[in-house]
Amino acid sequence: MFPKIYHLTAPMTQPVRCFNGIILVFSLNENTTVVKKEGLEYRGKNLYLINESDLYEIHTQSALLFYLPSALFKELDIDIFNHDFIIQQYDVVRADLALLFKCYQTCEQHTHHAQSLVTHLLKEVTRKTHSYAHSTDTTLHHMIDYIRDHLHDRITLEVLSKTFDVSSSYISTLFKQNLHMNFYDYTASLKVAKSLEALSIHDEKIKTVAELWHYPSATNYIINFKKYMGITPKKYKGLPLDEHGLNLPNTVSDVNTLRRLHIESTSDTHKTTVFVDDSRINAPAFSFFNLVDVGPYDNIDRIISEPIFFYKNLTNYKLASYIYINEPIENIITDNAQETIIKLRKLFQTKISVAIKLTDIQSYYYIVKAIEDLHYLETEHLPIAPVHDSKLLLLLDLNEIDVNDIKHIKRNIYGIHIAIALDVTDCYLNGQSIDDDIYALNPDFYTIDFEKVIPHQNQLKKYHTFKKVQWSLYQFLNQNIKTNKTIFLNYDLLYTPDILNNTALCLKESLKSRPYLAGASITFTQPAARKHNIALFDNIENKTTFYFLGVMLLNFANYPCHYGENHIITRAMHSYNILLYNSKADEHDFYITLQNEQLPAKTLISTEILNSEYGDVDSMICSRIKDKSNFPNSLKFKLSQYNTPHLSVDEHNFDDGAYIIKLPGKSVSMITLYTS
Repeated sequence: MFPKIYHLTAPMTQPVRCFNGIILVFSLNENTTVVKKEGLEYRGKNLYLINESDLYEIHTQSALLFYLPSALFKELDIDIFNHDFIIQQYDVVRADLALLFKCYQTCEQHTHHAQSLVTHLLKEVTRKTHSYAHSTDTTLHHMIDYIRDHLHDRITLEVLSKTFDVSSSYISTLFKQNLHMNFYDYTASLKVAKSLEALSIHDEKIKTVAELWHYPSATNYIINFKKYMGITPKKYKGLPLDEHGLNLPNTVSDVNTLRRLHIESTSDTHKTTVFVDDSRINAPAFSFFNLVDVGPYDNIDRIISEPIFFYKNLTNYKLASYIYINEPIENIITDNAQETIIKLRKLFQTKISVAIKLTDIQSYYYIVKAIEDLHYLETEHLPIAPVHDSKLLLLLDLNEIDVNDIKHIKRNIYGIHIAIALDVTDCYLNGQSIDDDIYALNPDFYTIDFEKVIPHQNQLKKYHTFKKVQWSLYQFLNQNIKTNKTIFLNYDLLYTPDILNNTALCLKESLKSRPYLAGASITFTQPAARKHNIALFDNIENKTTFYFLGVMLLNFANYPCHYGENHIITRAMHSYNILLYNSKADEHDFYITLQNEQLPAKTLISTEILNSEYGDVDSMICSRIKDKSNFPNSLKFKLSQYNTPHLSVDEHNFDDGAYIIKLPGKSVSMITLYTS
């Protein structure tokens, strides 16, 4: 079942009783919305809850009314007839309603996702109860409390007059002036409302209900019922559940009309509700590889066997990666074949794959010969196992290597798997489609090199903002290349300093490339001359925020994900992992809530926060120190021991509501909900 949704287009002029359900009022009007319940005014919010049997009056020019019939609550064994409820977490309920309204507009009410949302909403709005007794200390509301407590009895003006020591005429005046309803209609309509529990929930016979509520006869009950419900009890019981609804003037429920309306999930842009729902975690994992740019070939020895900082050894790097040497292979090919083979052996005998630039097809043939010689030496003469299951990625520029020559490149040589990536940057820059001859080569990947893009824009003397270049590039990729086939080289050249200095914003922009991304280059150690490039380690050998972000993203590389507003969710074997990011300067509230009961009542939760304070070594170094190149190794190592994201562990009972994370500005947070 699904809530009935109505658009209220004008203020109500008369109070109405809420029968057999709960109503949620979602204001669409920027001006103040006032809801009167039992004569009391409520204002200052855009969301209100009207309980079963409440007398209500809504004063607004535009509001959505979500009617939740009692049958919905019955399925969850929630009693709405003997409890009053108040909204505990407004942002969570607003988010539920916004998503439900979107489901309604797109005719997706019967999907598993929509039904999970309904279940969550019902539990959320009934999470917190409050006493029937009114807090307002007035004679009228003391009388209302008395009427509710003695509704099975015969209550008359005379009874109230004696109980409260006031005249009957005074009581009549109180009801008419404050409730815009006479005393008889107030009590009679309330009694009919309360009788619906026996009629609808317990399916009692009409005669039994009349006796239970002390009506003089079944006929008298039928007369009263029809007066306020517009239908006899018998016909009401025979109505299909989806026909239970509201009968109010100035309301529209036509789906075509409601499609033209729009509501935001929250009125506060600094709040986001995160729904953990298995049915929504069905998008592809965020999986990509890094081309770890180690610079020229001379750096190979230093990075493969780091003498001091063992964590910089690439064999310890956790992410899917290639060692990327950014100079052409031709630079190491010399007349000394043995020297060349030794250099290649150092690459292939590591447990990490290798990416090499090729500018000459003759160099490829030399690599083949070197691999063959290496294979012969290892199998015949050296006391070590031959290299198998290694990967070699050849980065080819079509301006330098002929298409016909590329056809002769083998994809496997003695257990070394060879992939090719073709540079199509020029096609993008010139506004050209990729030729069929290039497709026919069946490359594993395509590359976009931003070292070509940025100078090209400068040569044209056109001002291209980051957003314009990003949009035009994604248009090109969408039209020419299959999903997840593109490698971005030197992409940090495109990013502005504002993006590079904000880890959360960098993540947000990077996620936009998700449909196209196969891999991306990242500098191994940040050069001192370039302050803003993306690197794994800074120039004093310490891990950067991008290193820690990569480790966090590893949790989303193997399992399906859900990509939501400022967050990603995945489910692992024994946990839910949630990555939150706040690219703004101000604090952002995230409400983590469960759609279904997937977790134990008391759930252990770990939180890792990554920003310029946690996970950035500069936060520990006084700003007066400008030159860090003279730091001794012992100090560098000590800094590395304290340079981590901030970790905390908490426990939460989701039966009490959403778990709230207050994420500082320009921060990323990894939340883990442990299922066992």
